Amino acid sequence: MAEAALPPPRTPREVIDLAIAENRRWEWLTFGLVVTFALLGAAGILYGMWADKQWATIGGASASAVTVPLLYAAIGVWRGNVALRVLEASLSDPKEAKLTFEAVRKVYLAKVSRE
Repeated sequence: MAEAALPPPRTPREVIDLAIAENRRWEWLTFGLVVTFALLGAAGILYGMWADKQWATIGGASASAVTVPLLYAAIGVWRGNVALRVLEASLSDPKEAKLTFEAVRKVYLAKVSRE
C-alpha cells in the first residue's frame, strides 16, 4: 500500500477563514429567520388589532416570541466567529503561538471530557 501524501501545511488564517466560511451559512440562516419571524409576528399583531381578531394577535405574538431563541443562536454564531478571529491574531504571532495552542488544547480537552 502506498502512503497517502500529507496535505500542505496551512496558515492559521487559512484554517480560520475556512471555519468562518462554514459558519456563514448558519449565520445567514439564523439572522434571516430572526427577521422573518419578527416581521411576521409584527404583521400578525397589527392585523389582529386592526381586524379585532384575537387568534391573529396570539399567532403574531407567538411568532415574535420565537425570535428570542433565534437571536441568541445568531449571536452565538457571531461570537464564535469573533473568537476565531481573536485566536487567529494570537496564533499568527510566533511568540504567542505555543501558549495559545496549549490554552486551546486545555479548553478543548475540558469540553470533550464533559461530553
